[in-house]
Amino acid sequence: MKTKLALFLVVTTLRIFAQTNFDVLVCKNASYTNASIVRTNPAYVVVSYEDGYTRVAMTNLPDALQKQFGYDPDKAAAALAAEEKHRLDVKAEQKNMASLRGTNRVIQVLAMLDDQDLCQTSAGRVYLTGLPTSVREYVNRYNQLKVSVENLTEKIDKLKRIIIGYDESARADAITDSDLAKDDLEKANSNLSEMESGLIKNTSIVAYPTGIKYEFTIPIWQYVGVAPHN
Repeated sequence: MKTKLALFLVVTTLRIFAQTNFDVLVCKNASYTNASIVRTNPAYVVVSYEDGYTRVAMTNLPDALQKQFGYDPDKAAAALAAEEKHRLDVKAEQKNMASLRGTNRVIQVLAMLDDQDLCQTSAGRVYLTGLPTSVREYVNRYNQLKVSVENLTEKIDKLKRIIIGYDESARADAITDSDLAKDDLEKANSNLSEMESGLIKNTSIVAYPTGIKYEFTIPIWQYVGVAPHN
């Protein structure tokens, strides 16, 4: 019987200790109906209640809750100082970004260097955030066609050397392969010429430098829109 009673008291104590939902949360400065503590930090808790959300300083919580959340004045002060520093850093960054928005430039995207935002542009190697998929696809397709033209040209040159050689059996196959490669090269050159006619229009954009560098080396630019064309 004593064992069961002791176990009951332990379970009851744990439930009280873990309580974060209240019909009425009575704090030292106010009371909150239908309240739930949804987030904690060393300096305060965030309370959801019938009128919305509010932040309650640890010092305003009942003593039992202060103990439950391990309130420590030094840790609370450090947490508030860190939040204030972050707020000021964000504010400074927003101010810096706002000042740079007036430095829009027209640049051309020359190549995509990875699957993310790293690009080779007329302004150098940069990270271009917000770049539309259409620009990426045009640049990639254009450069793939250029590589195809180079590879096919090289292939035809190699086959030509085989054709003028002395191996009759290899010559016949080389002539067939060369004719096929020439057809592919003609199509690739036609597609490349078509893309080149719209290259500047489809790869020129308006962007501005954010003043931030990725890993302290590569400038990050922000895409603004398509470049105006006459």
